Amino acid sequence: MKPQGVGAKKRSDASYLAHDWYKSLSDKQLAAYIRYLFIYFREGAGDWDSEAHTERRPHWDGGKDRFGTNYKSIWEKIAKLIKASDANPGLWVAAHFSDAFYSVRQSESKSLTANQPALLCSSMSLAVYKEYERTFDEQTNRQYTLAEASVATRYTITEAFNLPEDDHVLLVLCDTSHVNATPFFRHAFATYLDCPRAIKKFLWPAAVEYETRQALYDAFIEKNQTLDWIASPELKKEIVEIRKHWSRYA
Repeated sequence: MKPQGVGAKKRSDASYLAHDWYKSLSDKQLAAYIRYLFIYFREGAGDWDSEAHTERRPHWDGGKDRFGTNYKSIWEKIAKLIKASDANPGLWVAAHFSDAFYSVRQSESKSLTANQPALLCSSMSLAVYKEYERTFDEQTNRQYTLAEASVATRYTITEAFNLPEDDHVLLVLCDTSHVNATPFFRHAFATYLDCPRAIKKFLWPAAVEYETRQALYDAFIEKNQTLDWIASPELKKEIVEIRKHWSRYA
């Protein structure tokens, strides 16, 4: 194999925006990507260099714990199931932290358990994934409608504060009590309303939200072309960087 710079073909940024970008990941890279997403969705830790991600967890990662008990890596098992199901790994993890998970658990009359990685490779995991795909457009349309209405309402109410426009928009988009919107839609409205501080604040969580669900978001936008502004060029640049990271992970 020739290293980059010695005759190897350089991968274009556009290739990282392909919906099947993950198929070029090695088994180790795929397992690390799944691990990051699980911890991010479970614990809210966005920085992949933070202790939440760098600390070894033997009962998940494999190896011996402090009591001398040996474990196998759960991430490899999850990755194998995802590949065998010909599924998108980011979407697979996201689905297990969505209403689709609870819907399938309830329909199968199974009790809820704590968010453990083993849930990503359970007997109901594929059903959760398919249910999430099936209901995505409906859920996203509802999320957009709620976000638009709550942003508009809060913006109108807070006009009485007579703030500079940038401060006004930032106040509204950072409001978690009255504005019902996911980071993806907060970032979208920040871009639409040209508020640089809000754009920066919500860029990372919005990028992870979009990156894991890109194929479904892109299909949704294709069906609703008046909403083509919700996935900004800046957001797409960020997911290119995210995917470069996992493609170079060693």
